[in-house]
Amino acid sequence: MKTEMIKAAILAFAIFAIYLFESILLVSRVLSRLKIIPRRKRGRAFRIAAICLHVVAAAGILCALYAVLIEPRWIEVVNVDVPTERLKHATLTVAQISDLHCDAARCNEDEVVRIINDLRPDIIVFTGDAVNSPEGLPLFRDTLSRLKANIGKFAVRGNVDRNYSDEELVGGTGFQMLNDKHMVCTKDGESFCITGISEKYIGQAHAVLSRAHLHAGRDTFTIFLHHYPHLVDDVYPGFVDLSLSGHTHGGQIALPFYGAVMTFSPAGKKYERGAYHTRGALLYVNRGIGTENTPVRARFLARPEITVFHIHPAAAGN
Repeated sequence: MKTEMIKAAILAFAIFAIYLFESILLVSRVLSRLKIIPRRKRGRAFRIAAICLHVVAAAGILCALYAVLIEPRWIEVVNVDVPTERLKHATLTVAQISDLHCDAARCNEDEVVRIINDLRPDIIVFTGDAVNSPEGLPLFRDTLSRLKANIGKFAVRGNVDRNYSDEELVGGTGFQMLNDKHMVCTKDGESFCITGISEKYIGQAHAVLSRAHLHAGRDTFTIFLHHYPHLVDDVYPGFVDLSLSGHTHGGQIALPFYGAVMTFSPAGKKYERGAYHTRGALLYVNRGIGTENTPVRARFLARPEITVFHIHPAAAGN
């Protein structure tokens, strides 16, 4: 976390320096045009450097406008193929949403409902961080209640949800909160298990999964829901097949070729976004839908995401 803070501070200083020098150049040029200060003859190297600075500053402004006005509302649907030996003929479609961070005013919520309901998933999961403030609770519950799944809807808490009860978060929505619980569901005569651990149960992942295995059986396909990606490191190999999390927002602000500037995760950039094969399972870190509760709501190279997992028998993918 400290390393991320240092890198973010360096980036902020670099941006500040660019626009400081750009402002000095522009003010100097205006003052010289007005003959308030004498016009100085500049060398070729200085002129080239000034042009480069102007281009970088202009590009920065365009990127900032894109990050505030366009990307936060540009949802990406990511499809992930999940073959498994644990299913013989049943197939499952699981839609994951995370980090809605609802406020009083609507943003992406209606589009999320439209996209997911058009997909007709078997299961819908929400992996934490519901609202930015209590004023967002009605919109959050309304959004979840309008989502439709053929088999079930399940959720776990995130770090911003600790001050709300299960009833306040998912009451009347059809979602079941898996604080430290598991559910065994069936489709086409085959069973699969969904288990989850919420923010306040960190450190109990192994106990939660052990109970699920005792109930469902070790050969049952198991989906593990948790808000923090690094919790997958507490899972014994073979206990989970598909591990779903959020929290990082994919950095929310990312850089080309580098990725997330900050993830606010204890694991740093280890699990910042997307798919990771670890501890015998597929971990997927969803970029989330909303943004942090900051004065400027922005995303850059980290589009809001709905992830759709197509789970099928391994032989069906051959």
